[in-house]
Amino acid sequence: MAQWISELPDELLSVVVALQLANEPALGTSTSTNDAINEFYARAHKAARAHLPATPLVLSFMGPSPEVIDFLAGLHADDRAVPAGVSPVVADHH
Repeated sequence: MAQWISELPDELLSVVVALQLANEPALGTSTSTNDAINEFYARAHKAARAHLPATPLVLSFMGPSPEVIDFLAGLHADDRAVPAGVSPVVADHH
């Protein structure tokens, strides 16, 4: 999806303001589930960044927790190409 978006003509690409990597993966439900979901998000983040280095990426979580905050901080540290003033990773908490 990220590659497809990156190849859109400028007039269409300009309306893309973010990309949601997954919807409601149930993060926060158990430690075993968290590990698998974090691994998926880490791979998806890297793959999306290869094509969309400055587009905010949305990650959906079932609820905030210290583990979620730490995970997001790690992704944020990897997003050096995102322009100042733009949130590189947006968390959607339900």
